[in-house]
Amino acid sequence: MMSEIRSEATGLTSVLVYGDSITDGFGSSNMLKTGYVNLLREGLKLVDPKFNIVQNSAGFRCVSRNCQRPCERDAYCQEAHTYDVSAVTIYMGTNDCKAVNWNLENFKKDYVDLCKSFKNMASKPDVFVIIPSPVYKDGFGAVNMTLTNYIMPQMIRPLAHECGLSDEQVIDLHTAMGGAELSRPDLYCTGQHCDGYHPVDAGQNQMATTILESVVNYYMKHPKGRLAP
Repeated sequence: MMSEIRSEATGLTSVLVYGDSITDGFGSSNMLKTGYVNLLREGLKLVDPKFNIVQNSAGFRCVSRNCQRPCERDAYCQEAHTYDVSAVTIYMGTNDCKAVNWNLENFKKDYVDLCKSFKNMASKPDVFVIIPSPVYKDGFGAVNMTLTNYIMPQMIRPLAHECGLSDEQVIDLHTAMGGAELSRPDLYCTGQHCDGYHPVDAGQNQMATTILESVVNYYMKHPKGRLAP
């Protein structure tokens, strides 16, 4: 079944992984090797060698147009919209939970617009949105835990539906990483790194595994994705 998956002219099934510093792999022992993006890349290639990952991530990136680094003022984000890819994962929202960035109504509108902007790329990719991981330390980077751990997780799924996505295209890292109960501090803390915000290697592995399972399950059921006749 996986051999029937949609692909570009290159024969690859490329997945654009779009996000902020968490997607950069900050917190891991080696961002290029043990960050969740590379672990996801290696996992997808085990499923089918034609899978490929295109990473586009940057620190301080946020959703609302009036925030510190929105897409419309981020040339790297604009570049991402030109890629020829089969799928996009969007890991966004944590930086919007800073007081300087937070605006509930703007966030909801701009999140849907960002989702649709990727959905409407020339390659018509299948879009997966990620409910962000919880934050374990209030105030780190000026992020508000009430927003990250309670408000944000309730909003993403309805916004995904508004973007035209199904529940299968919503990936819940919030629950996978310990949820509002903060039951998995081991995913955020080692003797070398423990900011409670950026997952360590164990957390990177957990994120990669959760995303991998969701993407593979989706394409097992829908090999051609949104391009199915």
